[in-house]
Amino acid sequence: MNQHFVKDKTFYVLRWIGFLPAAIVGSIIVFWILTVGNEITMSPFVSPDSFMGRLFLLSVPNVACGAAFVYVGVLTAPASKRLLSLVMGGLTLLGAGVSFSGAIMARDWWGVYGIAWMVVGGIVCAYELFKYQNEIEIASRGA
Repeated sequence: MNQHFVKDKTFYVLRWIGFLPAAIVGSIIVFWILTVGNEITMSPFVSPDSFMGRLFLLSVPNVACGAAFVYVGVLTAPASKRLLSLVMGGLTLLGAGVSFSGAIMARDWWGVYGIAWMVVGGIVCAYELFKYQNEIEIASRGA
């Protein structure tokens, strides 16, 4: 058996194993970078605890978190990217459903607001990746 083929097959399998953990880690990193960055840059002008500050701090990082989850997952997977974009959008909805129930039981309405924005980011990213995946693959090949 060709050694190059074994390396490629191993890398292929590892990418399938690691796409979901990579999506989770990538979305967490994006969320915290945007949250800390927004708090630092907006604190001299708007209190992060004010109503408008909370709206902004919960909408922007959560939209990016949902989009990053879908995008990193699709980017990491080695094949079936078009179908996987829909699956990742569905996983975003599934995770949001679990989070919604917890936030509602805890009466954390700001959490519900943030989760709703995370769903928006994930679904829009999944739709756009599904819609333009053929063009993205052609452009990445240099054709």
